[in-house]
Order: sequence, then C-alpha cells, then structure tokens
Amino acid sequence: MRSMALRDKHRFFDIRTVRRHIRSGRVTKEQHREFLSTLRDVAENIMDPSEGGDSTDGFEPEPGG
Repeated sequence: MRSMALRDKHRFFDIRTVRRHIRSGRVTKEQHREFLSTLRDVAENIMDPSEGGDSTDGFEPEPGG
C-alpha cells in the first residue's frame, strides 16, 4: 500500500467510502480499525426521546422484530 497524505481523515474513513478504499487497497481494515479507535465516545450526547431526542430517525426497531 502506498503512503498518502490525507486531507480529511474523517471523510476518507467515512463508512460510505471506506469499503471502496479497502477494496482498492488504498487502506487496510487494520488502518480503519486504528482510525475508529481514535474517535472519542460521544454516547453521552444521545438524548432520550422522552427528553426531546429524535425518535423518528429511522433507526427504531420494527414492531415484533
């Protein structure tokens, strides 16, 4: 794999593009895992729907599933 300077790591490793970069050999799965490990945990930013959080974002479980 050739070394390349990344202008925006977040964009390069975005889930919408990283699979393509892995297939093309521009990045390895291990490099992607390393990048993910550098991201800070933002779980505390999630607001419960009863407190005004978004309950209609499309990620709710299907009824009965």
